[in-house]
Order: sequence, then C-alpha cells, then structure tokens
Amino acid sequence: MAFVTTYEDYSGEGETFLKRRGVSAKKINIGLHKALNFAISEETKTQPENRFGVGGVANTKTTISNFEGTLTLQHWSVENLAIALRGESTLIATGTVTDEPHNDVFAGDLVRTDFVYDPEATVTVKKGAATLVLDTDYALRATGSGILLIEGGAVIDGDDINISYTKNKFYAIEGLVVPAYEYELFFDGINTADANNPVPLDIFRVKFGFANSFAMKGSEFTDLEIKFSVLSDPSKTGPGKSKYLKFGKVAA
Repeated sequence: MAFVTTYEDYSGEGETFLKRRGVSAKKINIGLHKALNFAISEETKTQPENRFGVGGVANTKTTISNFEGTLTLQHWSVENLAIALRGESTLIATGTVTDEPHNDVFAGDLVRTDFVYDPEATVTVKKGAATLVLDTDYALRATGSGILLIEGGAVIDGDDINISYTKNKFYAIEGLVVPAYEYELFFDGINTADANNPVPLDIFRVKFGFANSFAMKGSEFTDLEIKFSVLSDPSKTGPGKSKYLKFGKVAA
C-alpha cells in the first residue's frame, strides 16, 4: 500500500546515521538518541524611512547568520564517544601481559594496569622474585583496571612491582587528539502522528563541537549532548538545489 498523508501534525521518531565526508566507509548508526534539533539564526538589516518625518522602515534585508543543531545521544558507543571527544579509538585485542613494571609504588594505593584485565584469568603480582599474595598483599579491582596494594602487606612505599595478566578485549579512546571531522547526516525518520509515514532528511555537511557535558557518575541514564554547525556544500549545484539539506514528505 502506498504512503499517503492524512494528518499534517508531526511527531518524529527514527534512526540517524553519520558518514565522514571524504572517507570510504559505511555509515554509523548512532543508536538511541532522544533529540535531533535545528535552529537557523537570521541577521536583519534595515533601511530607515527618512522621507516623510515619521520614521519607520523603508526596506529590510535578511541573511542567514548561523545554521546549527543539537544531537542528544543516549548510546555511548565507541563511535559516538569518539565524535563527542574528538578522539581516536583503538581496539585492544586479548593477549598476555608479562611483568608489566610499576615503579615507586605506595602501600594502600591504586596501581592502574596499562590494560583492562580479564577478571576470570589469573593475575600475578611480584615484588622482585617473590610472588605476592592475593587479598593479603593486594586486592583485585572489580573494574579490571588495576590492583589495590593493601596497607600492612608485603609492599612498602617506594617498592617496584610487576603485574602479569591477560588483557580483556576493549576499546581505548584517546580524547582531544583529532580535529573536528565533517560528516553527512541522514535522518531516516517517521511521523508517528501520521501513520508512521516516512520523513527522510539529509544534511550534506555538518561539523560537531565537543559534548556539552560528560557525566561519568549518577543514578540516572546519562546523555551526550553535542552541538553541530551545518555548513554549505559547494558540490551541490543546479537550479533549486540546496547546499544544506534535503527533506522529504509524503503527499496527500
């Protein structure tokens, strides 16, 4: 059955995809997100009416001064985090780490391992040739990201230790290391107020800022809100062709 518009009301849902411009790669599905908003700002210049002694305006001229948007992400995927932090991600494969050195440690301190370890694999901690005792000299962290040296154990301030473990598969994201890449944005939307009719929207060129906030602790689900600028795409040419966006709406 063909799509037919019955109601002109709008309530939008849908999926959003991003594709880096100039890179041959598949689109990123950003997952759950609760807002995709746009705002266009105008600059207005006026020509004062100065002929009849009563003031007023003879003419106005308006131009677009800014075209921006906000994307509120709910899924903390590695791709979304890299965009929000202008970062690069590296997949760390599982593997064995032997005698990772940690020098001049302190009793009672957290010692961060270079990689997240597999909590089901053996972790061995040594001081010189001596193997330290779990839960007497050190405790494992439930996060798999280090050990806690126990006060009164075999390790004293200034000691050197070595940790051996099995790396857990995980992503390492280095933040603030890349420029703001440009993306194409594709909203594969539906209008739930009009029988879920499609409302496709393509934005040709967007550039993201940093995440407005980055809440790492709290009792509620955390969002990543990112603002972006919509830029003109000089490759879009021809009569009636927008350099910014293309929007679709089902006909009645």
